[in-house]
Amino acid sequence: MDPRDAAYALCEAGKFAEALEHLKALESNSADTSEKAGYLADMATCYHELGNLSEADSCVAKAKIVIVDDPLGLAQIDYLAAIFLIEENKPEQGLQNLSRIVANNTAILQSEEGRELYQRIQVERAFTLMHLSKNKEARPLLEEALSFELEKETKSNLHCHLGRCYSELSEFSQSRDQFLLAESIGVDEDWKATFHYYLGCALFGLSDFAAANRQFIVCLQSGATGPPESLVYRMLAETSRKLGDSERARDYERRAKGQPK
Repeated sequence: MDPRDAAYALCEAGKFAEALEHLKALESNSADTSEKAGYLADMATCYHELGNLSEADSCVAKAKIVIVDDPLGLAQIDYLAAIFLIEENKPEQGLQNLSRIVANNTAILQSEEGRELYQRIQVERAFTLMHLSKNKEARPLLEEALSFELEKETKSNLHCHLGRCYSELSEFSQSRDQFLLAESIGVDEDWKATFHYYLGCALFGLSDFAAANRQFIVCLQSGATGPPESLVYRMLAETSRKLGDSERARDYERRAKGQPK
């Protein structure tokens, strides 16, 4: 197998330490600056996956020196460094860096060759803002991203994030529509509990209480990656009350408080 293919196959398999050995050899033997910077960026990713943040930062710094005369290449390395910060639970700092990339590279990011990077930056900014519950700031970025050419999984996640954003802003009809678009594409497993909860909130806001109730029940059945159970039980109590089932509403209220049935 070609050394480059072998390196990327190892990365795909999660064998980052083994991939690093191939990447180091490729970087050392390469005379092309763009190629060399690319290998250094891949090495940085491997080190980051292995938890070796200092080596990851070192590779990023070396890549920036190698590609100093290429504005788009520098922006791509800066994007990678910003993603590292977000993954290290430093979202505010990562967001600042992403915003700086956009502000400092307007012309290149609006060009044909820079469009893909621009779209990745805007989607990452939007998703990170939503994770920080900055819904109003995230909204225009999410709406802009609707026009982007994205992979199916990212497109579905975009509709889910926008659906949640609209729900948080009490725009329930638009929220429902975004969630239905996500459902038509296919909802990622990690999103399913959150998807059902916020779709339920949208349907509750539209006074479709029976449908909302079903979504909250499915939310509880979708795993532990969604909202706290207490919130879901509270909404089940509300929908049950709206549906005239006072006894069930009281039961859900007890569960919301952590009390036994």
